[in-house]
Amino acid sequence: MKNIKERTDIQQAYLDGESIEYGQYDSDSFKSSIGEPAFNWFECDYRIKPKPMEVWVITDRELTDDVNIYYKDAKSALQHNRFLEKGVLRKFIEVVD
Repeated sequence: MKNIKERTDIQQAYLDGESIEYGQYDSDSFKSSIGEPAFNWFECDYRIKPKPMEVWVITDRELTDDVNIYYKDAKSALQHNRFLEKGVLRKFIEVVD
């Protein structure tokens, strides 16, 4: 079971508009909470829904070469525009289930 600080942070995140997920303590599987979470800490575990990772990648036009250059945002990628002469800037978003 999470400590009081962790529980308070999760509940505050819900009040701030974050999505909350719940699951059983003996499982690594979480489900999205529908409506207001019950926050029954004795029977369920709760977490703030993870945000998908986003990266910007400079690739060749056909996506045939290995990707070696990635950036946290488009602005950083565009600062290295010398790589864009032969490639394309693409945004990839992680799928979080």
